[in-house]
Amino acid sequence: MKAKSQIYLIVIILIVISLYLKLHKLNYYSIWGDEACMIYLCNESPKDIIEALASFDRPDVDVAPPFYFILLNLFFKIFKSTDYYLRLFSVIFSILSIILISLLYGEIIDYQVSLTAGLLATFSAFWQWYAQEGRMYTFTLFLSLLNVYFLIKLLRKPSKLFSIFYVLTLLAGIYTQYYFILLWLCQIVLIFILKFFKNYFKYDFRINLKKYIIYWILTFIFYIPWIPVILRDFLFAQKTPGFPSYFSYIFTLPFIILKFTIFGNQNYILANKITYLVISFVVLLIFILLIKKFNRDYMFFIFLFLFLFPILIIYFFSLFGLNIYKSHPFIIFSGFYYLSIAYLVRLNKKFSYLLLGILVLVNIYVMLTLNFSDFYTKPKIKEAINCLKYLFDKNKDIIAKVPEAIPCPIDTMGDFLMWRYYLSQNNINLVALKAYNFNELVDKIYNLKFKRALFLIIPHNQMIGKFNKNLIEK
Repeated sequence: MKAKSQIYLIVIILIVISLYLKLHKLNYYSIWGDEACMIYLCNESPKDIIEALASFDRPDVDVAPPFYFILLNLFFKIFKSTDYYLRLFSVIFSILSIILISLLYGEIIDYQVSLTAGLLATFSAFWQWYAQEGRMYTFTLFLSLLNVYFLIKLLRKPSKLFSIFYVLTLLAGIYTQYYFILLWLCQIVLIFILKFFKNYFKYDFRINLKKYIIYWILTFIFYIPWIPVILRDFLFAQKTPGFPSYFSYIFTLPFIILKFTIFGNQNYILANKITYLVISFVVLLIFILLIKKFNRDYMFFIFLFLFLFPILIIYFFSLFGLNIYKSHPFIIFSGFYYLSIAYLVRLNKKFSYLLLGILVLVNIYVMLTLNFSDFYTKPKIKEAINCLKYLFDKNKDIIAKVPEAIPCPIDTMGDFLMWRYYLSQNNINLVALKAYNFNELVDKIYNLKFKRALFLIIPHNQMIGKFNKNLIEK
């Protein structure tokens, strides 16, 4: 009983630290385009949300399934649809993920491993970044940990309840983020490996492949309605950049793995490349020393496999020119990385404190130097609005030009919606104008006859170079 109370006390301490880190300056930074789209889209009805995300005429809305958007819509009905509550929704699932990895995973492994993983998650710069971003990533992280938890419970003690929860969390995941399909694929391969290499891993339970195949078929059947949208979104993804190039293509794979340990965007990594290389060498050395003590533990294999295999799959397909790499959804697999590290720490007490100390201190350093420096690359619309409030009184009109080359309704574009959101918060009107040449733009501005106005103009190529000088002269 005393040991149990100590475990709860440690978890409470981790929760308190996490709440402070994640709620501190939660809405201090401006929302960016995707977050602005989330606010406006999730104020529509669930039916309209699904139609917008599935529409072939509106690929600009988002490249994602609808489940998270519907949940956020319900959350906005209870609270307000503001930037604070948008990000608070992410914080909630980030905290729940820490509770899940620290407490519930202690039941299926042991509390030393789960609490160590919870410590790494609490100070994770990766988790910190996306806990303060109003997107679906922390929710998908929570679902991935919950889904694998039920999978392990199902492996050890098959029951109808665990099978139902396993299928439901799997469906919720693939209807939230496409990378969850990779986790599903990994689980299929994992079950077959455990089934046919039982003598190697020496576990004491029986795997009924037929039942798992039924679970996967049921999941696929319920996912059929969204398959046409997946194909559309896959083709859309091929138009965006794939793997980042840090030093050369050969360094891409280890640096992606390193993002789990240290995090950092591409500019930050390049600016601190010596530090990254030194830390990566130290972590790799300790990792090798620890993994030598691996004793065919099937639980360690599960966590290590669910972390490494998705990366290898994406890397393999990228070699053939298929672009399915996105850095942010990799947070789905980060919990299994921390559990793998925690397992290795338990195997060798000699290096455990050194490894934990390095990982925690480095992540704190990254949190401080990335989130509060010039490497924080998200837009600063709030600062711009404060400037406008200083220049003008409230309720003055601001004219924005949005390029009509983007094939979507104006009020769904993220760049426009960022301005629209913060201006509306300050009772300032935003008027969008379409103009195909400079003279037409100027004529429209003067026909509106505002007493005072600021022109926020994103010009076409043919207007660049002359609109600044001419507009100032007029």
